[in-house]
Amino acid sequence: MIALAIALILLENIAKNITKPITRLAETSKKIKEGHVHDVELPEIEKGASKELISLITSFNAMAKELSEKEKVRSILNKMVSKEVASELLKKELHLGGELRETVVLFADIREFTKITEHMQPENVIEILNTCMTKITSIVEKNGGIIDKYVGDQAMALFGAPIFLEKPYFLAVKTAIEIQKSLGKWNRERASKKEIKIEVGIGINGGSVLAGNMGAEDRLNYTVLGAHVNLAARLCKYAGPGEVLISENVLHKDNLEELCSF
Repeated sequence: MIALAIALILLENIAKNITKPITRLAETSKKIKEGHVHDVELPEIEKGASKELISLITSFNAMAKELSEKEKVRSILNKMVSKEVASELLKKELHLGGELRETVVLFADIREFTKITEHMQPENVIEILNTCMTKITSIVEKNGGIIDKYVGDQAMALFGAPIFLEKPYFLAVKTAIEIQKSLGKWNRERASKKEIKIEVGIGINGGSVLAGNMGAEDRLNYTVLGAHVNLAARLCKYAGPGEVLISENVLHKDNLEELCSF
């Protein structure tokens, strides 16, 4: 009986030594599945562990570290491009080339930005630019569009690529109106503090454009090209402060009369 009791105690200790690290692995796996890749505490290899358990823990820790690195890359990518473009880039093999897509292009450019900021400190210039672009970006993304790029004091947004939208023309014009309203409110706040107005001109055009990855084999950029893009840029150039210029092509799409009372 004494020998049996001792054997049972030894077996219990052995079982604990085996199940304890496996239980920790299971708990850590659950945290990783829930998205806490950077917050998990990786299990350590305890003294006396079997070769099989050492191999399992080593492989698991290597996998967790690799997932953490990939999540960092995704996080950085999401800040460099929109989440929609990042997902599009990550879910398939990257290569140069594109496809024809029905896309609406919106350009928003700050008027007289160089003149307004020429005597400002660099940090103040960046603060104004970032605040303005943040307002524009949030409205674009709220309406289903994506920011293609920022070029100095200009933002370029796409509606319909790479993500399909039911009413890209309507959403682009709605976005432009909301941008002007948002900046109008911001300028009233700036005026109360005796700060100069920051106004934008907006141009919109749409049609069949070439959308895809452009650039070099080792440095790609998802963007759109074509005559419809060029026309949107020209409309933006001629739009005055607080104005939205749209092409005739946009005017007759997606029942824009719904926006007349917007």
